[in-house]
Amino acid sequence: MKSRQRRNDAIGIELAPLIDIVFILLIFFVVSSTFIRENVLEIELPTSQSTADARADETIEVVITANNEIQVGERLIPKSSR
Repeated sequence: MKSRQRRNDAIGIELAPLIDIVFILLIFFVVSSTFIRENVLEIELPTSQSTADARADETIEVVITANNEIQVGERLIPKSSR
């Protein structure tokens, strides 16, 4: 009688398909989860200490000349302060 020879193959879990399944599950849960976006924040702004009114209708004119001189309103900005 012939005796059967045992194989000495190592039995184990293949890691490549397992990693694929983990990534697929991760993608599924990330895509299927709902993200809550907070659009409104409840904040209390401090009150103004001064009584001066802001002049919203006042316009400021900024002019840049061909000589690269900057003029804000009537005031010329020196090149040393740029």
